[in-house]
Amino acid sequence: MVKETGVPHLTSHGLWHAYATVALQASIDSKAVPQHLGQANVPTTYDMYSHVMPDLEKEAVLKIEANLLGK
Repeated sequence: MVKETGVPHLTSHGLWHAYATVALQASIDSKAVPQHLGQANVPTTYDMYSHVMPDLEKEAVLKIEANLLGK
């Protein structure tokens, strides 16, 4: 199936990481992602996937600024 579709080969663990990364980048609710992954809490997920967080933090600040300044 991987060869037919052209998607990269990932192990089930790789798919798990890919899901978490994409979900966080897509701004999926921070409580939903750990639940989907079967993790106990939000900090565990954030610790494991902090590599995607700098951009998310910047986006959050820009959204708050836009709401406060009416942009």
